Amino acid sequence: KLYLSSPLPRSTARLALEVQGLNERRSRLGSAHGYALANLTVSALRLSRSVSLSASVYNLFNRGYSDPLSNDLVDQGIDQAVREGREFRLALDWAF
Repeated sequence: KLYLSSPLPRSTARLALEVQGLNERRSRLGSAHGYALANLTVSALRLSRSVSLSASVYNLFNRGYSDPLSNDLVDQGIDQAVREGREFRLALDWAF
């Protein structure tokens, strides 16, 4: 895992890049291939004294990947959760 964060010029916001990598993992019916994902976040955009906003893009390069599941689901023929596509997330924080 790699995490880089830097303040944005003339702002209270920060830009962060996170890269996560996983090796190939075995499941009972096969294996889940290894992968690397990048996530990008702009955080702490102050909207007022008590309200801030952050925005993130997860799976920045839109890679498909899968994760092994528990053995309880193997009897149903499911041993991996396929995850596809990029995700966008917004968070609004209100301090009181």
